[in-house]
Amino acid sequence: MDTDVHPFKIRDGQQISDGGHASPPHVAALAPAQVGPALAPSAQLVSSKGGHASPLHVAALAPAQVGPALAPSGPVVREGPAGGGGGHFFDDTILTDGGARRIGAVLIRSGDLIDAIQTIYVDLLDTGPETVVSDQHGGNGGRPDDLPLNGGEYITEVYGHYGRFIESLTIRTNTGWTQTWGRHPDDPVFDFQAPNGYAIDGFWGHSGDYLDAIGVIIGPAPSTTA
Repeated sequence: MDTDVHPFKIRDGQQISDGGHASPPHVAALAPAQVGPALAPSAQLVSSKGGHASPLHVAALAPAQVGPALAPSGPVVREGPAGGGGGHFFDDTILTDGGARRIGAVLIRSGDLIDAIQTIYVDLLDTGPETVVSDQHGGNGGRPDDLPLNGGEYITEVYGHYGRFIESLTIRTNTGWTQTWGRHPDDPVFDFQAPNGYAIDGFWGHSGDYLDAIGVIIGPAPSTTA
């Protein structure tokens, strides 16, 4: 796991404390949590950018799981993964705490490939530590970068390109902000989109020296007042 600490970029409306730098959050001891229900692929393929059809299926969400009225502790499901077949399995579902935590920032290492991804979570219900940090999934190569999220901002879409490894990754939020890493950014072959009232709460997949494959964890969108 990379121990380098680098400054967060500050976007309009953000407040970063501690002299403009993010202090290294402590990893909390996590109690076991139940992983969401298995995904049943639907017959419809996810539409990707550039007119290409994604090889991935959209997860079929039961009607009871759809809609913004769900509490933050509602069910979480997974889509994917997309990418190559190498690397070691990882799954950050437990870090979402059933939707009680939201993503506060995504840390990326990248060059021509996506070297690694790491996620910082913040607690929505004030029942645990202020921040929880995932393992770094991938190697220490590439340049470090980050996507910090404002209060009320959450991830709605993740798309990109892959060969043996993930070659590009773009993240879009509910505010319309997008950020891209890697090569082939204009030729995505996978596209994960959260349904209305839902957010992408985390990631799962395979990693080794690089990010081999990536999938997303989807749960109810946090309240805009959280």
